[in-house]
Amino acid sequence: MELQQYLDRIKFSKTGQIFAIERSGLLVASSSQESPFRKMPRKQQLQRVNVLDSQTPVIRTAAKYLYEHFGGFGDIKQRQQLKFSRDGQEYFVEVLPFSDVYGLNWLIAIAVPESDFLGEINRNTRLQFYLVWWRCCDHSREMA
Repeated sequence: MELQQYLDRIKFSKTGQIFAIERSGLLVASSSQESPFRKMPRKQQLQRVNVLDSQTPVIRTAAKYLYEHFGGFGDIKQRQQLKFSRDGQEYFVEVLPFSDVYGLNWLIAIAVPESDFLGEINRNTRLQFYLVWWRCCDHSREMA
């Protein structure tokens, strides 16, 4: 749960998501509010969520793309930066294998819709334009 809370606090885009999965595709944690466990109907026990069944659209879309692109999660051996389109929306996704001496063998992925990325660039461009405009107007008053 600490990893889930940590990822939830990272704010890097409006709708982008960070998620960690096991090589089997089971969700470990994500920046969304989605739990990596679901209660099964008519059962008292919880079951792990497969990332391909995630209820968070950006996570599900990115995971499906990675799964299809690499033919599963097991063949992702090094950091990859990719761009893909799904349902008319462009996405940037970066996936990074993570392992340690204790046996963890996860994939960490960051998925950002292009609209979030370009929206930030457009906001910065507008801000720069206004600052230049303000500076020019300010100087023109000084010259008068």
